[in-house]
Amino acid sequence: MLAAVDVVGRAGQPGTSDYVGPNQTVAGGTQESVTIVAFDLGTCDGKLMYQAVEWYFPQHGQTFDPRQYENICTGTYAGQ
Repeated sequence: MLAAVDVVGRAGQPGTSDYVGPNQTVAGGTQESVTIVAFDLGTCDGKLMYQAVEWYFPQHGQTFDPRQYENICTGTYAGQ
């Protein structure tokens, strides 16, 4: 499970977020490096922007998966 809080960084660059591991409560999460990828360039509300964002923790074996993301325009999640 991921929880992104106060993510700092640019798309495709490392930032910082709370990592919550398996069988761990959110309160037990730790601040760790996270990689953030924004993709699917298009329009949202008439503005040119990336429509999808995905974040993952490579140090925990996670990798980028373009099938799992948050749709920035609608606030919905895909691939969960």
